[in-house]
Amino acid sequence: MDLLRLEDSVDALDRIYQSVLSAIERQARDAISVNENLSEVFAQGASVSNGAPLLDWSAERAVSPHDAFRQLAERLMTALRPILDPSGSLNTVPYNDLIEWPDMPTVGRSNERLLATLDYARSRSLRTFFDEVKARFQPEKVPANAALLATNDLMAGFCVDQPDIIVLPVKRSSGAAQFVIRLLKSPLTMHISRQNLNIILRVNAAIATLARLNGRHKLATTINEGSSAMLLRLTARQNQFSDHDRHNFADDLIVVMRPDHLQYHVPETLYEMIKDAFHSNCPSVLIMQT
Repeated sequence: MDLLRLEDSVDALDRIYQSVLSAIERQARDAISVNENLSEVFAQGASVSNGAPLLDWSAERAVSPHDAFRQLAERLMTALRPILDPSGSLNTVPYNDLIEWPDMPTVGRSNERLLATLDYARSRSLRTFFDEVKARFQPEKVPANAALLATNDLMAGFCVDQPDIIVLPVKRSSGAAQFVIRLLKSPLTMHISRQNLNIILRVNAAIATLARLNGRHKLATTINEGSSAMLLRLTARQNQFSDHDRHNFADDLIVVMRPDHLQYHVPETLYEMIKDAFHSNCPSVLIMQT
């Protein structure tokens, strides 16, 4: 199957995905309705919201919305990889972060939480995943979209929202610059949450994409390898880290982990790539030296 035929199939996959979500929702609403009826029988009209469900029936036990998305995305990736990377030279390019849903709803009783998750799931699409994967694996063929997606991921990681403007803080020194990822609050200290990890991996991949768009293919590969090593190191420690842990990537790209933030020390060449990407794709962002 070539890329054009596969692209035509993505919309059909999305329709299947949405039909799976609708089936899960019907089950969830049936489970809620049955439990409300049981509550009236056994508690003489007390609402199920006042107590635990009487029937242990969770609609997502068969398949959760995220499981459905993940399985379809992985199947799509199986078909995409030999087309986007026939030589196997791009095996370091990551894509799992594009499948993860680190910010999906996690609170509430199972079926009520599931309804909230379904609303979240409907905002995701395999078309978006398809476009993001193409931009990661072949940014040279979709340079405008690849640069825009990479810049958006850098903005989510490095930028700070002010009341009237988005700011990209940067510290400059001789031949180098420092950006910062501020870690979202976690119940654990010195711990990288799933949401923080997803932001970090997307930032790493974005820098690698910009390197490829600027013809620095070896640098991009080294950055992706460094990101994979960083992930393995964190995973081995259950995402715990120590103050001043260092992850050395390439060309003086170093990530230093602090209790509430990560410092990205980048060489001048990478700083210029990042600055140019913001000027081209997000010109309203203010690059502020601190």
